[in-house]
Amino acid sequence: MKSILVVFLLAVSQLAAAASHLNRAASDGAVLKHRTNAARMAAGLNPLPPRELKARTWPGGNWPPTPAKPNNPRPSSTKPDCDDKKEVPIKCKRKGGGQIGYISKDWSKKGKRGYGLCSNKNTALKLDFENSVTPFDFKISGGKDYPYLGFAGNNLNPGSTDSCVLTGTKKTTRGNGPSNVGNAYSSWSANSESQLWYYNRGNKQVESKWVNSGGKNVDSKVFYDPDDDLFHLVTDTNAFKRKCRNAYEVEFELDD
Repeated sequence: MKSILVVFLLAVSQLAAAASHLNRAASDGAVLKHRTNAARMAAGLNPLPPRELKARTWPGGNWPPTPAKPNNPRPSSTKPDCDDKKEVPIKCKRKGGGQIGYISKDWSKKGKRGYGLCSNKNTALKLDFENSVTPFDFKISGGKDYPYLGFAGNNLNPGSTDSCVLTGTKKTTRGNGPSNVGNAYSSWSANSESQLWYYNRGNKQVESKWVNSGGKNVDSKVFYDPDDDLFHLVTDTNAFKRKCRNAYEVEFELDD
C-alpha cells in the first residue's frame, strides 16, 4: 500500500513539472509573437514603450556632429552699386516743370561749339557710362577728338556771372579743377572738366558738380539759355540771371 502511494506522488510531481514547462514555453511564445507593436495591437494589447536609442560613442566620448558643407557663393553677374549704360540719351526737364527735350548730338543752333537742345530722341546725344566710381565720366558714343561730355570753363565764384558750357572734352581727373586737356569749345575756355557727373538710381537724375582750382567743391546748377542754345553750369544763379534773362534752370535725366 505504501509503495502505491509513493508511485502516485511521483506521478503527480512529474505532471506538475511538465505543466510548468509548458506554461513557460507558451508565455515565451506569446512574448515572441507579440514583440512588435503591430502584433500587439492585433492581439488587443498596448504598444510597447519606446526604446531609448544609444548615442554613438568613440574612445573620447560622443561622436561629433557631422559639419554641414557650406554653400559656395556664386559671383554676382553685375558689380555692386553699379549701372552700366550704353547709348542712352539725356532728357532735359525744366526745374519744377515738364520735359523740354534732349541734349542734342549737334552743336548749338546759334553756331556755338557747345551742345544744344533738340526735341527728337533720334537726334539726341548718346552716352555710355559706368558709375562704379563716383563722380564718373560720360563717354560720348562714337566720340573721337573729344570723347567725353563735360563743361568748358574756369573757376566759378559767388557774385560772378561766369558760367561753364556743356561740350565735348578730353578726360580730366577729379579734384584737379579746370584742366587744359583740350575741348571742343576752346574759344569759350581752354580749360574743362569731364569727371564731374553723379547718377541717382532712384529717380534717374544726373547731376554735375564743378570743382575749382585747388580741389574746392562748388555748389553748381545747370541752366539752359534759349538765346544761345547752350547749357550753362553756374554757381551764382542770381548773377547769371541778370546777364542771361531768358535762361532757366533745368534737370538732366537718363532716358533708358
